[in-house]
Order: sequence, then structure tokens, then C-alpha cells
Amino acid sequence: MEFSLSTHLFVFRELDESIVSLFPKFGFSSAELWAMPPHFPYGDPVASGEIASLLAAHGVTVASLHAPLYPDVRSYRKDRWYSLSTEDESHRRLSVESAAAAGRWLAGNGGGTLVLHTSFPAENWYPERWGAFLGSMNDLLAEIPENVRIAVENTHLPSGRVEIVMDIADRYPEDRVGV
Repeated sequence: MEFSLSTHLFVFRELDESIVSLFPKFGFSSAELWAMPPHFPYGDPVASGEIASLLAAHGVTVASLHAPLYPDVRSYRKDRWYSLSTEDESHRRLSVESAAAAGRWLAGNGGGTLVLHTSFPAENWYPERWGAFLGSMNDLLAEIPENVRIAVENTHLPSGRVEIVMDIADRYPEDRVGV
């Protein structure tokens, strides 16, 4: 059995030699990268490419990439978090584009699993936020290459309950969406 370590443990630091070298040192050959700049600048081809090379040099593969939750980890308490289920269409599109950019990075680096959360904030999930999230899923599946599979992550929020995320996953082809 293979275990991965999430870079969320180090989300307030940039991924560099001091962090990446810990993975093989403690027996982890794969990582879930958190796509939160500047920790992992998925939208910067040079910086993210350097991190990909560093991971490869240490024999660490990318098991999954967690889609961005906010624009910058340094200001997450002040920023408006990304939301794939917002009723504000311009913010939903911005959120989809951020997740899609992360998915495109993943596709260009071998493909794999892009992890998504259902809702921020948690209130008023049905019916508007539910519909907005399904619309975001449809947009993402159209925008990211087929070598990327979306995993809808269960969370403590009402929209992240197991039966909800299973219902979402069941609406899409198994090779493109799971839990």
C-alpha cells in the first residue's frame, strides 16, 4: 500500500528543498499538492515547473492536486474564497477558472486526481448552490483534459456529507469523477 502526504501541512511555506526532501526521508513517495499560491503557484509555469522538477529529483510523484480554495495563502483570511457553488456568476466563473488552471497544470504533468470541495460558504446549499456546483462540474469537465479525474471530497459541511458527494459523483462518468 502506498501513502501520500499532503503538502497542506506546509501550506504557509513555499515548496522548496527543505520540505520536498522530507517526503522520501519519512517514507512518502507521493504527495497531494495544495494549489494555493505562493505555496504551490500552479498558475506560474516557471515556478510550478521548478517544483515539479524538485519533486521528481526526490522521487516524489503527485498523487493528487487539491484545487485552490483562495487566491493566496498569505491573505486567505481577508480574501474572498473561491466557490464552485456561489450564486454570484462572475465569482463562480473565477472559481472555475482557478480550478481549471490547476487541472491543466496537472494534465500537463502526467495527469491524475484534482480534488474539489463542494461549497463555501455552507448555507443555502439547495437548490441554488447545488445547481451552481453542478454547473461548475460541467464547466470543469469541459475545460480540463481527460487525463485528469475529479475527486469530490467529503467535508464537515452539509454539502460535503458522504451521500451528497456520492450523488454528485454518480452523475458523471466514473473515469472522470469520483470521491
